[in-house]
Amino acid sequence: MDDWSDEEGEILPDYVDEYYFVDQSDTPVKFCVLPIKWDYEEPAGSSGEPVFLRGNSGDESFHKLAKAWKFDLSDEHPKIDVLLHGMHWITLQKPRKSYETLARTTLVTLRCLHFVKRNPDASTDELWNSLEKMDRIQPSELDLSDHVSLLCEAMKRDEGLTISKELPTHHQQDAHTPKEQNFTVDNEIDEDNISDDESESNLQFDTVCSICDNGGYILFLEFLTSCSDFI
Repeated sequence: MDDWSDEEGEILPDYVDEYYFVDQSDTPVKFCVLPIKWDYEEPAGSSGEPVFLRGNSGDESFHKLAKAWKFDLSDEHPKIDVLLHGMHWITLQKPRKSYETLARTTLVTLRCLHFVKRNPDASTDELWNSLEKMDRIQPSELDLSDHVSLLCEAMKRDEGLTISKELPTHHQQDAHTPKEQNFTVDNEIDEDNISDDESESNLQFDTVCSICDNGGYILFLEFLTSCSDFI
């Protein structure tokens, strides 16, 4: 029976383990289909079809209607909370084994954000090496391509995810040094049709994220723009 409303006086748990999400027909769905809540803002829109959070809490099974989700990068590990029907937030722990594949892209994206926030000077290799050590999740650059809007919005809202222009990073040096592997452009460019002034101007800004366009020097540029889905 679908639990659309909370019983009066029901005490809801603070966390759910072995979690997974299903639609009204019990088909597993990604939890990122739910609206995301940013700080001091109400979740925008709705997921359309009802989405239910299932899992275990202690010795009891859990099944509640989910309304939105949010994440926090300030702890030792990324924290994901889900808003239940009745305005109660619950923390997700480990996903159900069979749900990992469906949740992987979102989890990898959040872990990338978390690593960059805590290690702003790390290289791309250090990022992926750290993710490879995470249990049960095999990261891939393509995982990020599903969440470009999430990445960009997170970087706009969190200065810790954007490398300051004052920091002595190799990105600033590369801004004036053309490198074939440094940037993957969105479209093929006919160099014969570009003037020298325009070409020089483009090189000065090749470290600005062409996807987010937030004007910052960001670590994500190295691997976001290497994704074939962005070509």
